[in-house]
Amino acid sequence: KEEISRFQLPGFTVQQQSIGYKDDQAFEFAGLARNIDSVKSTHGFKRFSVEEAQFISEQSLDALTATLRHKPKNGLPDKFMTLLEDLEDHPDLEHISVVFVANTGSSEDPFSQRFILPFKVHLDEHGFYEDDLHTIVKMNYTDNPWFDESGLDGERQWDYDNRSRAFYDHKWLAEFNDDVDDGLIMAEWFDACVDAHLRLGFKPEGVKIAAHDPSDTGRDAKGYTMRHGSVVLDVQEKTAGDIAEGGDWALNLAINQVIDYYTWDCDGMGVGLNEKTVNSLAGKPIDIEMFKGSESPDNPEEIYKPVLDNVTGQRLIKDVFRNKRNQYYFELRDRIYTTYRAIMYNEYYDPNRMISFSSNIKAIQKLRSELCRLPIKPNSNGYLQLYTKEEMLNKFKIKSPNLADPVMMSMRYIDNNQALPPLNYPPQSII
Repeated sequence: KEEISRFQLPGFTVQQQSIGYKDDQAFEFAGLARNIDSVKSTHGFKRFSVEEAQFISEQSLDALTATLRHKPKNGLPDKFMTLLEDLEDHPDLEHISVVFVANTGSSEDPFSQRFILPFKVHLDEHGFYEDDLHTIVKMNYTDNPWFDESGLDGERQWDYDNRSRAFYDHKWLAEFNDDVDDGLIMAEWFDACVDAHLRLGFKPEGVKIAAHDPSDTGRDAKGYTMRHGSVVLDVQEKTAGDIAEGGDWALNLAINQVIDYYTWDCDGMGVGLNEKTVNSLAGKPIDIEMFKGSESPDNPEEIYKPVLDNVTGQRLIKDVFRNKRNQYYFELRDRIYTTYRAIMYNEYYDPNRMISFSSNIKAIQKLRSELCRLPIKPNSNGYLQLYTKEEMLNKFKIKSPNLADPVMMSMRYIDNNQALPPLNYPPQSII
């Protein structure tokens, strides 16, 4: 409305949710966040523009892309709209264009899943991606010819000097923002662990551990992890099939990878996989151990030796963790932070107390998002704990960490001839 007035443009009529031009309804405005039905069955428009697209829900995105339609000129039947590739040069066909403008959010956002992640490698290398369906452009402050005149470079430099690298990369370089307030693991810690074994010079060696997070048919995927010593070599998910099919999938992966130790989540439905697991691994040199995250922590009488947490005095593990899920997520966090310190500050730690994620893991970006979006739950009694899956979904709209859970479970290794190693080794020496 202000621009129409500023340029003194004739013929426009401004309404509450639309702008008309002469006898046509030229512009119409609708909110996707609260009223998805407002865009359903929309027709007669050629161009659509969506602002703040990173906040669009999957439901809104589906409703938008599936129901937008424009009638072709000269009465072409609607069915020809499905033949765009064959008809793209047809003189009687008008194309629809949809422009999404977004500040990159979490890699788990529906917008990122649909329009960024599948093309991210090409986008990072070239700054754009284009095919018959998409034109995607990555833009940063470096692409703004007026940036120096904006007075924002001081703010950018301050962020670079004082904020976390993950925050800076998100705000100024359009990288994903997978951090949450009071998160268990910071994104820059995780990033330091990618191929850390190659950068620090230790190899995948020792026990091969596989862990499986089962699920039945529904919205949650099944997860699988295999780590060889301190190197996580494989992280996968399976979205289709029931719990039995998922169990077969995970067991086949474990057998083919010649693992030494196998565990799976037995809180809830996973307990039903016990017979299948025992039978499938019978006669193979593989130790089997159920993982019940709800059970009391291991080594409860040992002293907790924190890497990060400001725990005053000597406290026993049983007084710090209520269950195994919390215990081993914090063990994973300590390994990740230890590795980050080794990479960033050249501190020496025992490689057996570190963790490295192979860059060959196809789901590494999703794993990063899940691990960096685990909020720590405040507790006035001094316990270190995370929110439950149900609390994460209801309170923060964070989906079940189906990839992160088996990585966490793989931290617990029980040798028949050796007790669990103590948690949280301090550094042996500092260079």
